[in-house]
Amino acid sequence: MISKEETQKIKKVLGSKYSPVIIDRLNKRKITNAKSNPYSPESIQKIVTGKIENSRVELEIAKLVYETVEAKKKTEKEKKRLLK
Repeated sequence: MISKEETQKIKKVLGSKYSPVIIDRLNKRKITNAKSNPYSPESIQKIVTGKIENSRVELEIAKLVYETVEAKKKTEKEKKRLLK
């Protein structure tokens, strides 16, 4: 289950409109809900806020946050290098 601190980090990294970003990643990885349908924004919001638990989706969200942070670091590093 996602904690309040983790929810804040997700929102900080992915922005306040995080659902479409997460849904896009889940769709690309062919991760669907129990009815084999794509996750809805409401479902993602419930998972992110810790109202429902879904370990598979939570792991994908954690990976997405990590990859986004790393990409931002790489971009900043490259920008600094280019603007020296």
